[in-house]
Amino acid sequence: VLEEYVPQLVTDKETIHKMILQLCEDIELTKPNKGLIMKTIAPQFKGKVDMKVVQEVIDNQILI
Repeated sequence: VLEEYVPQLVTDKETIHKMILQLCEDIELTKPNKGLIMKTIAPQFKGKVDMKVVQEVIDNQILI
């Protein structure tokens, strides 16, 4: 019953990757800036995107 009313979280890594790049276009995507990246995207992603997948994408695909 709940699944009908609760929005589904985005879990597609490619979609999340694109969303992060759009939100963080003014931030240098390096390991020292990981906190700033998370602080920037968290308000936009909260309740909409699986944050565990976001962490994986940031750690494996985005940070230099």
